[in-house]
Amino acid sequence: MRALIILLLVVSSMLADSGDCAFGWWKDLLRAPDAHSEGVTGKGVVALVIDTGVDAEVIKSVFNRTVDRYFNAAYEAHKDECFKYVDYKNVTMCVYGLTEVGGRSAYLAAPVNETTDLAGHGTAVAAALLSVAPDVDLHVAKVACYVLLLDENGSVTYAIPFIDPEALKLALERAVNGTDVVNLSLGSVTPVTGPLPDVPTALALRGLWDVIYSKSSETAFVAAAGNEGLKVPSFPALSEHVIGVSALAYKDGEFEVASFSDGGPGVDFSSVGVGLYLPVPKYSYIAEAVKDPCAEEVGRALFLRLDGTSFAAPLVSGTAALWIQRTGVKGTSEVREVLKQNSLHPFGPGWSPEAGWGVPVAVPVEGQGLSLPGIPFAGLPALLLAKRKRGATLLTIMMISSSAFAVEPEKLGEAFAISSLATWTAYYVANGLGPVASLWMATFNTLIVTALLAISWKVVELVCATIKC
Repeated sequence: MRALIILLLVVSSMLADSGDCAFGWWKDLLRAPDAHSEGVTGKGVVALVIDTGVDAEVIKSVFNRTVDRYFNAAYEAHKDECFKYVDYKNVTMCVYGLTEVGGRSAYLAAPVNETTDLAGHGTAVAAALLSVAPDVDLHVAKVACYVLLLDENGSVTYAIPFIDPEALKLALERAVNGTDVVNLSLGSVTPVTGPLPDVPTALALRGLWDVIYSKSSETAFVAAAGNEGLKVPSFPALSEHVIGVSALAYKDGEFEVASFSDGGPGVDFSSVGVGLYLPVPKYSYIAEAVKDPCAEEVGRALFLRLDGTSFAAPLVSGTAALWIQRTGVKGTSEVREVLKQNSLHPFGPGWSPEAGWGVPVAVPVEGQGLSLPGIPFAGLPALLLAKRKRGATLLTIMMISSSAFAVEPEKLGEAFAISSLATWTAYYVANGLGPVASLWMATFNTLIVTALLAISWKVVELVCATIKC
């Protein structure tokens, strides 16, 4: 038992919690560095972010890379309706309509600039995806338009973003072709961010059902479940042709359900979506709306802690990109199946309304898809060959914790066996295997390791007897 406690303390101290003021604290939890060390970084996989846009300078400063392709669907949808151009925060806006908000005059406008993100939401979403899959070919479709509030002199004083249905239609019809994974966080950009709850957007998405359906066999669609705390996710996450993602928190070594996250049928997977420390343009709507004591400016970027299924979804999209590179799967159904085989199960095996099939991780999960008699034969070779560093770490933990049991030297072998059994069991449970299967695998590995150590000790004794060491 003491060995088990030691291991759990070691593991929990290595993983950060939701809300840590550090970019990428979630990467170890999702096993992304392990995949990167194997050369699986998303290279050659085309990932499309359909959102409010992505700021090119923020991506350059944080990731030292560029966005590979921009499609300004918002401007394309309204450029023929423009009757005026105005500048707001150095972003040129095409004014295509007039409206009122609270008795104040306002413009409806589409941003002309491709490489800016006045809302900030899409930049944070893209950063979350790149934190897991840094080498994807990143495509961006901008679908956000703005309500520009005017003062009594007709000058723009404030900009409120919204997802434009016509822009969204163009993005799905023209930007998806040739992509491998599409992220649809469809950003609301309030302090708790996620899919917009407005009726026009929902109706537009339902009208584009045929577009998503026709492309889902070649492209995997991933969508945020929603942030209303409902028992059913929003569309398009609800669709069987889309991978729906709910949000979890991670605290003190355990997953927790995010209070705001939608769940229920239609949720396929989950990932961390609480306290993600992500960059947004410091001129953006989010930068103004979110007040965070952890906020830090880095060049054009402002790092903030953000909550929402909007940011859990791109972590799954990024993980999907790694598996597409690793296995060559394509389309929503194939990607869903490979993620099901390689997910942690925070609330027990099988599907749950809060977490779906679990939290997808970037490397194979030992024991997934194996029959019980076959499980033990996979564990030790996988650790000693494929993950030599982890195997060495576990062996070291076993040796150190053995001394906690062995008061007398002659009991060291018994102590090591107990420690080994506890350590292996804890390891496989932590990686999503059931308790019975974990104990079975731990027993087998303990027998093998202790037998090898016994043989090695006998060899040492014989050599020492011969050379009188």
